[in-house]
Amino acid sequence: MAIQGQFTSIFDGNGNEILAKNLDSMKADHIGLEITDSDNKSKTKTSKCYYCLTVPENTTFKKIGSYIRVTFPETNGYMSIGTMKDKSQIETFYRHGYAFVTDTKVTYSYDDSKAKVTSTYKTTTSLKRNGFTDQTFICMLPHQWKNSTDDDKAFATYSSVRGDLKTIEGLSFTTVSEFAGLLPTFALPTNAEFDGEAVLGYLNELEDATKNLNPAGDAYWEGKNLHPLGMGVLMADQLGDTELRDEFLARIKKILVNWFTYDGKDDISYFIYNNNWGTLYYEQSEFGANAAICDHHFTYGYFMFAATVLATYDNEFYNDYKGMIEMMIRDYAGPSDNDSEYCRFRAYDMYEGHSWAGGYADNDSGNNQESASESLFSWVSMYLWGVLTENDEYRDAGVFGFTNEMEAVEQYWFDYDKDNWIKEWPYNVVGQVYGGINFYGTFFGGQPLYVYGIQWLPISEYLTYYGMNQSRCAEIYQGLLDDTTIAMAKAVQAAKNEGKSQEEIDKMLKEYPQADTGWQHITWPFLSQTNAQSAYDKFETNVTNVQVEDRANTLWFISAMDQLGYRTNDYMVTGNITGSVYRKDTNGKTVYTAEVWNATDKTQTVAIKDKFGKQIGKANIGAKAFVSFNIDTEKQFELTQTATPTVKATALATGKVTEDVTGKVTFDDTQLVELSCSDADAKIYYTTDGTIPTTESKEYTGKILISSNTTLKAVAVKDGYLDSAYSATVFEIAGDTVSSSDNLGLKKKTTASSSKGANTADMAFDGTTDTRWQADNEADDEWIQVDLGSVQAVNAVTINWEAAYAAKYEIQVSTDGKEWTTVAKENGMVGEITSSFAATKARYVKMQGVSRGTQYGYSIYEMQVFGAVQAKAPTITPVSGTYKGTQTVTMSTAVKGAEIKYTTDGATPTEILNNIQQDIAQIYADIEAQLIGYSTDITKLSTNEIENAIKDINEISLKNSELEKYSDKSGYRIVNVGINNENVKMVEHQNVPLSMKRISEDIQELVQSASKMNKDDYLKRAVQLNYRFIRIHPFVDSNGRTSRALLNMMTIPKGMLIEVPKERKNEFIKAQRESNKKMDKQGYFELLNNNREELKKIEKDNTELPVYNFVKQNCVVEFSGKSDKNTEQTKNITKQKILPDER
Repeated sequence: MAIQGQFTSIFDGNGNEILAKNLDSMKADHIGLEITDSDNKSKTKTSKCYYCLTVPENTTFKKIGSYIRVTFPETNGYMSIGTMKDKSQIETFYRHGYAFVTDTKVTYSYDDSKAKVTSTYKTTTSLKRNGFTDQTFICMLPHQWKNSTDDDKAFATYSSVRGDLKTIEGLSFTTVSEFAGLLPTFALPTNAEFDGEAVLGYLNELEDATKNLNPAGDAYWEGKNLHPLGMGVLMADQLGDTELRDEFLARIKKILVNWFTYDGKDDISYFIYNNNWGTLYYEQSEFGANAAICDHHFTYGYFMFAATVLATYDNEFYNDYKGMIEMMIRDYAGPSDNDSEYCRFRAYDMYEGHSWAGGYADNDSGNNQESASESLFSWVSMYLWGVLTENDEYRDAGVFGFTNEMEAVEQYWFDYDKDNWIKEWPYNVVGQVYGGINFYGTFFGGQPLYVYGIQWLPISEYLTYYGMNQSRCAEIYQGLLDDTTIAMAKAVQAAKNEGKSQEEIDKMLKEYPQADTGWQHITWPFLSQTNAQSAYDKFETNVTNVQVEDRANTLWFISAMDQLGYRTNDYMVTGNITGSVYRKDTNGKTVYTAEVWNATDKTQTVAIKDKFGKQIGKANIGAKAFVSFNIDTEKQFELTQTATPTVKATALATGKVTEDVTGKVTFDDTQLVELSCSDADAKIYYTTDGTIPTTESKEYTGKILISSNTTLKAVAVKDGYLDSAYSATVFEIAGDTVSSSDNLGLKKKTTASSSKGANTADMAFDGTTDTRWQADNEADDEWIQVDLGSVQAVNAVTINWEAAYAAKYEIQVSTDGKEWTTVAKENGMVGEITSSFAATKARYVKMQGVSRGTQYGYSIYEMQVFGAVQAKAPTITPVSGTYKGTQTVTMSTAVKGAEIKYTTDGATPTEILNNIQQDIAQIYADIEAQLIGYSTDITKLSTNEIENAIKDINEISLKNSELEKYSDKSGYRIVNVGINNENVKMVEHQNVPLSMKRISEDIQELVQSASKMNKDDYLKRAVQLNYRFIRIHPFVDSNGRTSRALLNMMTIPKGMLIEVPKERKNEFIKAQRESNKKMDKQGYFELLNNNREELKKIEKDNTELPVYNFVKQNCVVEFSGKSDKNTEQTKNITKQKILPDER
């Protein structure tokens, strides 16, 4: 036998020297060797190693020069060689030297209730000689012994390229690791730094950047295409943009189905199964996936992630391709020992604790892995697939693989505990881990940005495991900056040595990849784990330098870190779905936040437990929902997510009902839309402009009229509950054409904030895309406008953006070029965007930039302005004439999607007048006297009962009416109204409930003070409140009649009835109009749904209203309540009295 190095000692079991001379021989069953070797190239140091050779009895050892000849006594000889720390261990190694290892096995189990994964490493031995132990020596790597108690009995520690190996005697050891959860991304951030509208803009940029993806022959690069689309789905869905979500899903499906099917010899995107190797590969590979089985886990991890996202929303895809999807898992990390087609954990080294990317490892230094993070992401994808499909085998394998590999990555790529690398290693990262060496570099470049960054991509929630150790995470990022500074200095020196000019050196430095000038979509999210504000500031300042496909994901990640803090295992989320817990320490206060994703089709319950396994609360999460909630660490809690609002649409013309309207839906005509939530007492807030609904948005109180293309988003909120997921519906009303095809801006006079060279403003209105306007200034606040020559009715603007597009911009109009009105806000992208808006009078039309999509000045090929088409007049039945008896009047129009405005007093209808359409019911006979007499003992009613009594009055006046569809469940109107041809504002419908609540409070205050006030002051206050009621105009009709009955409700307790003589009704109305003019000059209308105390003050200061003077002089009928019972009015009071409990 020959051992590298020089024999400096041969010794027996007692440490005595043997075989000292050449040709000396002896019989023995074990000997010891001391080998002295040079351990560096310069041979300036030497090291000594000690070995124990164990052999059968009566084996002959003979020294021949620098060799030792070993002769076994029989033909079936054997030898074991043990590496000792020193001579004194020889007898210990001798006792174990006859236990030959014949098999090894790693098993694992995941306890979801405790979020712990237990891994057991077992060896099987064959004992060669009786009377000796069958136990062997096992070396535990750092990622193992740091998560085990078995190393407590270690008898020796060895140095290695991975760090200290602790050696134990035995046949097995066990590790226990904590699993801190995994999510595909974060729940929707709600902190101040988060700009949801900006993210939607970036998602639109992603949509534009991926609309023309060509099939890739190399599946790795196809995976790179899939990841941003998958992230886009999850972000768009949480923002309620179902149109974008569905577009991204469609693109993912197109790519995956293309790869999962073979279309013949011209197909370049498909998978092949190789029987010899039992592997799934693809024909074209830049990195050896086809020839050496390299990088399969990197590639298929991307595919698995996209497939999981798609299958979450597309059951058809899941059912059709489930087998193909799971074949990818089986190829790179199949957990089964009994799979006849694929081996178990192909890429994963169960002992080393991490995967290898080098296939069958044709390298002198052993196998290798460069991108530790892409390997981690392959486990993330496997785990999420297992959770989605409720397949515990895949889920548990994902937990086992990710948890162990994450620990290995921290130890061997980043040396988190600073005790593994040699002290001479000058970096904070290893670029490539080989079986026998560590290497600082990558296969594509040695710049520090690449060495660090390749360990942090793709950006997803798993990355926050790095930040659990905040100080080390910050050191690593600083290491990137420091290494870059040193590398750039070396590059400058090398360039000088080569004789390069200063200009060449400056150009090299400008192009040198750095944390803030390259791969910012990777570096800034990593930075945000320890300094979110700095990362956000960098993003905000230089977003145009971030690659378009990752802008939305970058901002989402940074915002989430700013809100959540850092990942922790102080608490854990357990259950059938997945979640993570984050901790934020601010001003001495610690807040824990749970983030949970339910990808299934049913509500799921998760438990929140502390690190000791004690449950402190639980949460019920709706289907396909992301939620975020603070953990109450002081007491047991239970949270339930409010049910997502559902949408029902009723066609106004035909009455056809469409239930559960979601996604993008096209209707032939105007729809009345109802929102509902299955959770009682939940409030629904909504928007109709595509923006994200919040509790500051309009509260849903009744049907919503939709007659043009509208994006409706809604969220349900309930006290003590988690907010619902967003409901989102895109309504397309296939009405008639509303815009002319004539470009009103063609070759008209133009101006711009600036123009670059020959790319002047008029080039954007010359009718050709061969020319363009470009702003000279690289600034956001740039604009271009056109003068149409005269005031026109316009309702659409189309802009064809060049590559230097606006990320956000506004369309503004003006009649004089001085006062501007914004009619549309857009998220830009390369290509053509049409902004449609209500017909507006304008002479000047402007594109006002808000933020650029690139670092360059805005550039537009062509901008077009279109005028509004005049609608045809509606048809009224019956036609004008003299009729006997009551007539039912109907109005109709052949213009699809049109709304009909009308008046009944001969005035000209306008858009701000009566907002009721088409099938207005007949006007009922005068029931004034009946309503004057309606009352109850109002002095004993609560505020709510007063409000309900007012509703009862209106219900009587609308008896048998068909106007119910224009009211919500509470009876209040769901449309905005005006009064005849007066330009008088009434409270907007969404503010009616609050205004009615406040007036009911003031009415109660008045009637309960009746005995303390004189009649004059009391009447003044009653008339003021009655006037306020008219300005609120809470009902769809009969507000006037209701107001007069309400006035009597207030005055009866003071012994007064109010009756407006029919012959003087017009004078009463005139007095109301004069009151309107007087009050609105003092800002009365603005206070109706604002400040109650200010409202009362302005009413107090205006007691002598024209309407009060008229009522006092012409309408008051005093009564005692006893002697006047025989009057018509008091008969009706008795007849119509309704007590609250009889309603």
